[in-house]
Amino acid sequence: MEGWTNKLIEVGLTSAVETLSSEATKKLGPVLNETWEWLNDWINRATNEQEKRATAALVDTAGMISAAGIRPKAVSLRLLKPWTEGVSVEEREFIRSMWTSFLANAANPRPTRKKGHRSFLEIILQLDVGDVMLLNALYHIDSKGDEATLSYRSDEDIREAFEVIGYSRSLDDEELQFAKVNLSRLGLCVKQMAGTGGGSSLLGSSTTWEAKKGPSRVQVSAFGRAFYEATQPPKNSEG
Repeated sequence: MEGWTNKLIEVGLTSAVETLSSEATKKLGPVLNETWEWLNDWINRATNEQEKRATAALVDTAGMISAAGIRPKAVSLRLLKPWTEGVSVEEREFIRSMWTSFLANAANPRPTRKKGHRSFLEIILQLDVGDVMLLNALYHIDSKGDEATLSYRSDEDIREAFEVIGYSRSLDDEELQFAKVNLSRLGLCVKQMAGTGGGSSLLGSSTTWEAKKGPSRVQVSAFGRAFYEATQPPKNSEG
């Protein structure tokens, strides 16, 4: 039985191995460690749709690695297991790219790579599309490189960032409040503490606000920035 083994030189999810082109297999290179026992067990438990989604994500990861000119390193089974389990149930294209980007960055041996953490995979599972839109907007605002990055952002600032990014739709009031609550709960953003004005604060991780009502102003956290960068495609630059 073929499998995701030989460090991804022989890539596939057993029966799906025939659907992967040899070119995609070569692009992935030595990304995974030997995983026979776990992969065989996963194949026995996975549905056909799960297998297809995981295989497609693997091919997409190969494309990212190739586009960035990366000669991939081995990724530990400790990362591969939750990645496979998670991406195999991810039906939303908008979020699926976060899974493939994470694996591509994990396989990047360059010193300049965006480092991720195993816990990031658990966080992706808890994100909705609105959460990702908000995180993208806050990161966009925070990356301007001027004094504005030191301020917490209002709903108006966030919706303006949605337009700049080019989203086809915004979030309604309830969706935005839920997104702010969830990102704060996950530690990806922090809320403005009462009495701190518009400036940044090292405080602000409490989640004691009224149910369904998000903080009036939020800012991406350092943890949120690291998470965002680790779930974006690696850049094509020498490291």
